[in-house]
Amino acid sequence: MRDESQWVQEVLQGNKEAFAFIIDRYKQRIYALIYRICRNTHDAQDWTQEVFIRAYRYLQSYRQDESFSAWIYKIAVNTCNTQLQKRKVYTKDTIVEIPATNTTDSPEEKMVSCERKKELQQALDQLPEHYRMVIMLRYMDELSYKEIGEILQIPMTTVQNHLYRARKQLQKHLAGLVQQEGGKIYDLFKTKSS
Repeated sequence: MRDESQWVQEVLQGNKEAFAFIIDRYKQRIYALIYRICRNTHDAQDWTQEVFIRAYRYLQSYRQDESFSAWIYKIAVNTCNTQLQKRKVYTKDTIVEIPATNTTDSPEEKMVSCERKKELQQALDQLPEHYRMVIMLRYMDELSYKEIGEILQIPMTTVQNHLYRARKQLQKHLAGLVQQEGGKIYDLFKTKSS
C-alpha cells in the first residue's frame, strides 16, 4: 500500500489523478475541522475545497520529512484564519462532534448524551481560541503534540502547556461531568461503550 509521500511524488511527476487519493483520504477530517471552526455547512464545503486547491497548488513545497497530515491541517487552519479575517467575523464557537450513540439507547440515554454535548460545548466556548484549537486538534482530530505544533506553528512544549491549561479550565467548568466519566477530560470526547 502506498503512503502519501508516494502519491505526492506521482502528482508532482504529472499524474493529476493521484491527487484524488489524497482528497479521499483527508476530505472528511478536513471538513470536520473546518466545520467546527466556522459552524456553517456552506462555508465548510467551500473552504474545504479551497484547502485542496491550495494543497495541490503548493504541493511542491511539501517536505518529505514532515507529516503530510500536519501539512494539510496547517493549510486548513490558515485557510480558516484567512476566510474569517476576510469576513471580519470572529466565530468563537466550535462544534463538538460526539459520535452518535448506539441506536438501541433508550430515550433517557439519548437525552443524557444531548445534555452532555451541550455542557461540553458551553465549556469549550469559554476557552480562549488558542486553547480551544489545541483541544480540537488533540482530542477530536487525534493528532500528536508534534503535529499540532507543526500545524499551529508553535513549539511542542507550548502545545503541552496549552493542553494542560485548557484541561484545567475545562475541569473547572465541567466538574460534575468529568466525575461521571471517571475523572479524565478526554473521556468526554468519546462515547460510552455499550
